[in-house]
Amino acid sequence: MSDLPNPAEFSAPLPPLPLTGSSAAAAVPAPFFTPTTAELRPVAGMAFVGGTHEMKPAVADNWFVHFLRYLLIGIVMGVLFYMIVGFVWFMAALSATGRRKRDILMLLIPVWGTVVSVQTIWRYTSRNVYWSVRSDRPSKSLFAG
Repeated sequence: MSDLPNPAEFSAPLPPLPLTGSSAAAAVPAPFFTPTTAELRPVAGMAFVGGTHEMKPAVADNWFVHFLRYLLIGIVMGVLFYMIVGFVWFMAALSATGRRKRDILMLLIPVWGTVVSVQTIWRYTSRNVYWSVRSDRPSKSLFAG
């Protein structure tokens, strides 16, 4: 019985910290950071149902037909970009593919703007939502059923 620790050693209260003036606010610990969004990935061979987090079997999508849809939508969106319609349509595509509409400002960054626009239009013209999505922003594409 002498091997067991004495519970009185562990139950003694800690001495209070001396806090005065502005150090009182600085001594308050910050809450532990917990992420508010989680990344969701579809299982192999599955895709998300557009606008939800439910999964369905992925639809076969020929890469060449997808590339033709990408070119067609990209050209039409580019032509309409000179009017405000293409600008608004691209912001809707950003929002539909899991980004924020304000991400259109990324187009002003030389290389990153190209990456964002190509990725957004490619995902927007897909027949499956196959990419990792954020839990607070469900994604959908133009042709996903």
